[in-house]
Amino acid sequence: MRWPPQPTSRPVRGSGCDCAPPAYRSGAARRAAADELAGAKLRAAYNDFAAELTRRRNLTQLVEAR
Repeated sequence: MRWPPQPTSRPVRGSGCDCAPPAYRSGAARRAAADELAGAKLRAAYNDFAAELTRRRNLTQLVEAR
């Protein structure tokens, strides 16, 4: 980022600022944002899978208890 900061509404190209629209983000910032999104999707899928396993385990225990 340039110093001192320039009074402009457009972000400095390559600054990696998250407030910048995707077109103005640096390559590393875009990759980091994509990795973060992929990680969030993976965590959500894992949580769904774990919840389904727990539900099935609970149902199995209910059936076996009868």
